[in-house]
Amino acid sequence: MTEAKQPEAPAAKERIAREAKKRFEATLKGLPETAKIVEAAAKLLPMILNVLGVLV
Repeated sequence: MTEAKQPEAPAAKERIAREAKKRFEATLKGLPETAKIVEAAAKLLPMILNVLGVLV
């Protein structure tokens, strides 16, 4: 996600952010549903993407 913050072409920025989002979500799905981090991350991810200026 930090790469997406770098000044690059918008298409490259969006590709990097989408890839990071997919990896992050895949990691979360591997955790038990009762894990507190799943709930926190589900709320945090949209905020991070918003700060990066990525519409997903």
